[in-house]
Amino acid sequence: MLLVSSLTPSGRSWVLDSAARTVGHERVVDLGSFADPNDDVFDDITSAVSITGAQFTSADLIAGLRSFRDVAALVRVWELHGTDEPRAVVWCSGSVPQVLADLEVLGELADVAGTSLPSATLRARLTPVLAAVRSGDIEWLFATPAQPDAVQQASLDVAAAVGIGATVRGVLVAPMPRQKDGWPKEIRVQAREIYGRAVMDLHPITTLRTRSGEAPAFPAASMDAAQASTIVDAGGDRIFTLTLPGLSAMEYGPVNGGDIQQVHVGTWSADPAYPTTHVVVRFAEHTVRWEVDATLRRCRAIDAVVADDTIAVTFVPVQEQWPSGREPEEGGA
Repeated sequence: MLLVSSLTPSGRSWVLDSAARTVGHERVVDLGSFADPNDDVFDDITSAVSITGAQFTSADLIAGLRSFRDVAALVRVWELHGTDEPRAVVWCSGSVPQVLADLEVLGELADVAGTSLPSATLRARLTPVLAAVRSGDIEWLFATPAQPDAVQQASLDVAAAVGIGATVRGVLVAPMPRQKDGWPKEIRVQAREIYGRAVMDLHPITTLRTRSGEAPAFPAASMDAAQASTIVDAGGDRIFTLTLPGLSAMEYGPVNGGDIQQVHVGTWSADPAYPTTHVVVRFAEHTVRWEVDATLRRCRAIDAVVADDTIAVTFVPVQEQWPSGREPEEGGA
């Protein structure tokens, strides 16, 4: 399934044209048309998300939260169109990274809630969709105009998407200003420069632009763009690195003219038995949680450095976590 969106209304027709060329048909499913508060997915979410002391939780209130509406709609669309051949094209008017992030959080909440019937039912609905996102069966293709603020926002959206394990099929820079449409040379040159910067910032994500008034196809299979690894330095400290293509756009200053924002890095534990289970990265209103390997679960972070699109976090062992106070051999758990 191919999720399709655009940062601006002007890009909708272009990105839908690219999607049609990519999947081989022009049929489009509108995600918004599935945001029905009477849908049974809302019932599952409402039952699982309870309020202490409340006699009941209104589905209308749940539907009033756009994140829940879009997540429920995505679940329903996947159940109806996830196995379509050729692949279904799903138009999304909102933020796809936010929908996918909220989907992940709801899945984690359902896991934490345990085996109660409402949570188990919700988890059964969410698990196949989460698996499809992480396997690449659900991909994202979107458009951004050749404008500095828009390309910066697009780059950070890509970083957020790949940081939660989503596959970005490609980024379309469109529409490109053309001489035949009356655009002056300086505007056309600037647009080409902005496109060139986007190609570099988003590598290895495929980034293409319109040419001669036509939108390109994105036929190449996508790849895992986010890269994480752990090494042990000469001093014995463990260095965790995470690369998120597009994160370097934070260096260009304020996002969409807002306050100057920074990249915040920390750790979080989903398991009280360990000091750390995830590295958490916050930037431009996005939050990425990346699960660390088994060895780092028994460590604590003491430092973090951000350079371009790579984050490096230094960990040291927590002695109480190791048997007999000794660390295992390299590669042990």
